[in-house]
Amino acid sequence: MHVLDRPGERHFFFLVRVACWSFEDRCGPEFTAPGRGEYVLEQIPPTVDGLEGVDLKPDEIAGLLCHALRRDGGLFALPDLRSVTALSAGQAAGG
Repeated sequence: MHVLDRPGERHFFFLVRVACWSFEDRCGPEFTAPGRGEYVLEQIPPTVDGLEGVDLKPDEIAGLLCHALRRDGGLFALPDLRSVTALSAGQAAGG
């Protein structure tokens, strides 16, 4: 969905469609590693009001998501980076 480049860092942000989710069945180091502190999940409705009601970071992602929600097609109308990357590589190679 978005690549954020910062000095010495590259962050990839993506959306997924989750077929099954439970707030009770969580695993992984973000939940179980000693000393990680409390990890609280909050369910946010995928609406402009829902996103504007939280302090979503980074600002670039918050703006991109709210913009997509205001457009027809919503969040899943955002570009697929795999296609954009493939297209860019093809154009660079003269294809």
